[in-house]
Amino acid sequence: MRQFIVLIMFVFTFFLSCENNDILSPAKQISAIELEITGLQNLGNSAWYEVWVKGSGSDGQETQTSAGVFTVDDQGVLSQTVFDVNLGYLQEALTVFLTVEEDADAGVRYNITGTDSTTVIDTLYEPSKYIIMAASIKANDGTFTFGHEDIIDYDFNTISGTYLLDTPTDTLVSGLSGVWFVNDTSSTNDNKFAGLTLPVLPARWTYEGWVELNGQPVSTGKFSNPGIPDKNAQYSGDSLSWAYNFPGEDFIKDSTATFTFPTNLSGAEVAVTLEAPHPENANSPFTIKLLKATIPANAQPKTVYEMQNNIANEEIMNSFLHLNIKLYD
Repeated sequence: MRQFIVLIMFVFTFFLSCENNDILSPAKQISAIELEITGLQNLGNSAWYEVWVKGSGSDGQETQTSAGVFTVDDQGVLSQTVFDVNLGYLQEALTVFLTVEEDADAGVRYNITGTDSTTVIDTLYEPSKYIIMAASIKANDGTFTFGHEDIIDYDFNTISGTYLLDTPTDTLVSGLSGVWFVNDTSSTNDNKFAGLTLPVLPARWTYEGWVELNGQPVSTGKFSNPGIPDKNAQYSGDSLSWAYNFPGEDFIKDSTATFTFPTNLSGAEVAVTLEAPHPENANSPFTIKLLKATIPANAQPKTVYEMQNNIANEEIMNSFLHLNIKLYD
């Protein structure tokens, strides 16, 4: 009799366990993507960020599904961090990526509310061309990177840089008033070597050089290839044909009268940043300081100085996602 009672208790316990662990119907299998992202900027009133799930369907075709949109305030806080997604999409998911999207008309957001009233889904558009971050999913987690095969297939931990001070566009001015990303002090301009070891960027991504003057960052110019000149000569002298064939700038003249040029860059910070692609009506989603250095107080013209890899110090490099799978009731 005792054995019979024990058997009944076991069957009853098993029955209750099954009652509390029923598999949800496909329509109710709403799981979620949870984001932990820092370092994004407020895009303004005419653009937003969007979360996309990229996967491989049962027919082997690539799928791209919107999980929702969010904005970022001036303090870098996301308006939403949890995005409900049907489990079917997450089971096929290989990558989660972020885009910058823009309104067709300023201030008008063409989105509709999904099944969960807290989730806003973009149902009218494919992902924009402004893909800025991606994370490969492994065991329901992922780390957002820019060195991802869907964005820039390169490991930024291996980058390096050098610079020298010189003013080739006006040789009558002190060489301490210009900075160029060069790794050679030879006299022949055509035979010099690039000072930056950086990957050639895909379309819409750019690098930008900077120096800090009186606490204010001043651009030396944007460029996508460190092996050719940048697109800026705003402050350089008149002898532009003598400029180095690499990114850099002479601070000789300032049409805005903001600064007093020429100057002495000794003790200033010099940096190279990565600029994410974004529409014209949106603010930059982030600026990552890849390389930086403090120019020595006793710096000498035409002397090569090293830059430090700064990528590990950028807060946005510690951005993650987690998949919250909900299969059982």
